[in-house]
Amino acid sequence: MLFPTIIADNFFVDPDEIVDFAKTLKFQPSSDGTWPGTRSAYLHTIDKLLFCKVNSKILSIIFPSIPNIQYQCASSFQIIKQNTKNNLKQGWVHFDDPYLFTAIIYLSKHEDVGTTIVEAKNFNSNIINLSSKVRANLGKDVKNLNGKLYENNKQFKDSIVVKSKYNRILIFDSNQYHYVPNFISNDLSEDRLTLVCFFQNIYHENGIRFPIPEMRKNKEI
Repeated sequence: MLFPTIIADNFFVDPDEIVDFAKTLKFQPSSDGTWPGTRSAYLHTIDKLLFCKVNSKILSIIFPSIPNIQYQCASSFQIIKQNTKNNLKQGWVHFDDPYLFTAIIYLSKHEDVGTTIVEAKNFNSNIINLSSKVRANLGKDVKNLNGKLYENNKQFKDSIVVKSKYNRILIFDSNQYHYVPNFISNDLSEDRLTLVCFFQNIYHENGIRFPIPEMRKNKEI
């Protein structure tokens, strides 16, 4: 792992403004079943200034003393509808290959649809039933897929449980197994809205010292 898990509150100065902006956008489901719910177009194609501001702030959290970092980032708003028959109640345990680190900003006002970082129970634990995951994310044959979901997720145990507090950001290494334990909130009045950001190809002309290897190096000294 290269990046620690970081949780920080009050990410946006005016999160209500961001939510209002997100509500003006068009959302589409995944064409190949890679992820559940619907997403907006990539943020850099919608609002380049907001895209840069968000990413600069995220990078400043991880690399507080390294300015002008070059990077690639795929970021979109994501909605998972409440009380829908075409969704499983929770997500598949997975990791975000091929990215370096993931950032999720929670923009709903209920706290029970967060993200859980998990650990494999056994050395041989691995993601299984990927074709079933795709069908579930496409809203197909959902009623018959709970067994496949359970078979996959039971291989892992919860490690870090993060509540979806409004305007909270969660940052974690993209190779960390994780999932959404509850897509459906106890409060069905509001859909699960997040801004998801996937970073890769991070570069700086003076080199990048990734957080976890650097911490290990300093500990050895």
